[in-house]
Amino acid sequence: MFFIFAGGYLVLAAWLYVYSMRWAGDVLGFFKRIPGRIIYGIFYWFIAISMILAYFSPAGPIKDFWMILRNSWLGFAAYAVQIWIFLRILQWILIRTKKLTKEKTRYRTYRILFGLILVISAAVINLYGMIHARQTETEYYQVSIEKDGGNLENLRIAMVADLHLGYNIGYSEIQTMVNIINEENVDIVLICGDIFDNDFDAISNPEGIRDLLRSIESRYGVYACYGNHDVAESTLGGFTLENKNIPKTSDARMDAFLQDAGIQLLQDESVWIDNSFYLVGRRDYSSEEKSKEIRKTPQELLESLDHSKPIIVMDHQPRELQELSDAGADLDLCGHTHDGQIFPGNLFIGFAWENACGYMQKGDMHNIVTSGLGLWGPNLRVGTNSEVCIIDVNFE
Repeated sequence: MFFIFAGGYLVLAAWLYVYSMRWAGDVLGFFKRIPGRIIYGIFYWFIAISMILAYFSPAGPIKDFWMILRNSWLGFAAYAVQIWIFLRILQWILIRTKKLTKEKTRYRTYRILFGLILVISAAVINLYGMIHARQTETEYYQVSIEKDGGNLENLRIAMVADLHLGYNIGYSEIQTMVNIINEENVDIVLICGDIFDNDFDAISNPEGIRDLLRSIESRYGVYACYGNHDVAESTLGGFTLENKNIPKTSDARMDAFLQDAGIQLLQDESVWIDNSFYLVGRRDYSSEEKSKEIRKTPQELLESLDHSKPIIVMDHQPRELQELSDAGADLDLCGHTHDGQIFPGNLFIGFAWENACGYMQKGDMHNIVTSGLGLWGPNLRVGTNSEVCIIDVNFE
């Protein structure tokens, strides 16, 4: 699997190299000569090979360097290819409508202009995306559960997911998240998976982040479930390519980090809070494949609970919505999708998930999927928001 993925990437990178080198030669004739080609080739492949070198590098400053370069390169390359496709389609339309001739597309001036539009557009989009990814929004929801809330008439929940602590997300982003939560005067904080980004060593200043998380203010504390990235494994471009037959679990340091941060992890477990409501945390859907641990079905997980009381579920991936509703869940909170994270992914993510982001009612159950706080792969967000969700639940 690694060789297929890496091979496909290298073919794409080679195509982009040839195209970009030709354009560089148009802009500056030096790059058409052998010395210029060598200089450009070294510069280009130093950046392009970062994804593979990051995969093989051992933990430490060298891996940190390659990972940061990789994440920035992925974003730029993704938009460079998309813009190239868009410009080629536009060029074809202009030729078909006779507003442009094929002869003009061969002129050096046209090729330079074409390339400048591509490079500048990709650079501007990436700059915007990197800045926007750090602008955390607050999304508000209100739901009503027609059950007796015991000691509570309402419950204010802060829900986050997909922190992806590591190369893209660190102290500053978590400080912003904690500040938002503490300003909202919430009763409980729920973290719905992908707290880590596979590699605990990637976290800069874990002690500082732990102290930030311990400073979260809420009436009933902070609870979490794990996601598909909360396991110790290497990824290539954000994708898992390791042997599926070898069980992979969370790094012991991840578990200890959560405990030290005052976060209670629920893995196919439920807790009864203040004689008022149940909180259930599911194992991630991927755990059966990765850790070889079978997760309980919704029916198995909820059947022993008192269904006359409110049941709130944390489940990283928004799967089995109908099954959860049938099993008696009242509120299902998820992450995982990032709402596509970068355009045009946000336009197509809905084809992969019944509820890719936002609110959906499934039978008597409310389902809310957050676009997440952190980043997966490219170090940017375009067309989507990093967010903290505040959910006001009324019991009737």
